[in-house]
Amino acid sequence: MAEPADKGPAVDSMIVSHRYYRGQLAQAPMLVRELRAGNATRIRLVIGHVYAVVLGLQNHDRDEDDLLWPLLRARIDPPPEAIGRVENQHHQLSALTTRVRQALTDLLADADLTMCEPTAELLTELSEAADAHMLDEEKTILPLVAEHLTATEWTEYAARGISRMSKAQRRYAKSAMFAYCTPDEQAIMLAKLSVWARLMWQLHGQHVYPRHLARIHGR
Repeated sequence: MAEPADKGPAVDSMIVSHRYYRGQLAQAPMLVRELRAGNATRIRLVIGHVYAVVLGLQNHDRDEDDLLWPLLRARIDPPPEAIGRVENQHHQLSALTTRVRQALTDLLADADLTMCEPTAELLTELSEAADAHMLDEEKTILPLVAEHLTATEWTEYAARGISRMSKAQRRYAKSAMFAYCTPDEQAIMLAKLSVWARLMWQLHGQHVYPRHLARIHGR
């Protein structure tokens, strides 16, 4: 019996991830600027959230460097210039995310929040750089991934990111990705669930991200 044909990697999932990072990074400068001295609980909540987003972006890029680019270089001869270009962008983003993470750590220890504005400006710089990079990646790299990688290789790449998450972080990530899906993409995700799993998702899972977002924005 013939083996079923490989349907190829589901690269649309990366586009959804990019929407999440774009959305969160765009909101981050405002969240930092709105912090007020004396509200320690909210300061920890907001800085923790922004820090997690920035760290997630850094890990996202590192996984691509470690797993995707070597496969593309091995499959395409000569390797397209775009691979080297996005690698260089990752190096620049990594340096910037490291600076942002340090700024957020310092801000957490700054009782008077004097570092709010410099930190917000760094976050704006990161947001703009990450947005330009992700647009380039979606235009030039994802078509190469779709053509030259298998679905199994893509699943292994995605599994690396999932493996570093706790159960709570996985629930948050799934709910957040769902929120950034289009209605058609959401319908496809739900169609893959059993009736029981879909019911549990509708009752609990899909609300994890909106509830977190409401806390972050003080609603």
